[in-house]
Amino acid sequence: MKTGIKIYLVLSGILLIVLSCKVFFAIEPKSELTLNKLTIIDRNSGKPVLILADSVPDGVINGKVLPRIFKPRGMVYFDNKGNETGGLIVNNQEGMETAMFTVDYNNTDAFSIFKNETDTTYAMGIAISDRNTEEEFRKRGTGGTPRIVIQNRDKNAIFAMTDTKGRERVVFVVGRNDDVQLLVLDTLGKTVKNLATK
Repeated sequence: MKTGIKIYLVLSGILLIVLSCKVFFAIEPKSELTLNKLTIIDRNSGKPVLILADSVPDGVINGKVLPRIFKPRGMVYFDNKGNETGGLIVNNQEGMETAMFTVDYNNTDAFSIFKNETDTTYAMGIAISDRNTEEEFRKRGTGGTPRIVIQNRDKNAIFAMTDTKGRERVVFVVGRNDDVQLLVLDTLGKTVKNLATK
């Protein structure tokens, strides 16, 4: 091969490498995707299975849109019929910062891990709720009746069991001063008995 052709091929190769490096390395890779909303759709039904949004849409149960009492940010997930089945939300309303992870029955909140915090108060806990009947669902929407609540509220460790109307009936507390109470309450919330006292 002639020397001129060799030099041409070498220089062309070097130029190709330099230009390739310039093109590939000059473009900075995106390390962040910025969106207001991301909806993932089921390929078969066309219904959403997951929504991430700066304002979570109203819930849908059996095709019925249920307005939310506040407009949180976060993630909502759905079953194959398009019904909301839980989510992870955050909200700041009237100075109360709220974060909550929920798993739902088909028409009711079932299980929640929650955090509520203001400048002076806080609560972190778990709530397990009853499933609404169809009649209860028509009357009050998706809010189930919390039956078991475990929380740390303002330095008080609390375990509460409620009746079917959501009224606390048995409450076990280890207070901020290490005092212990095991309270049995009536339907008005008055203490009937403190089993921790002698």
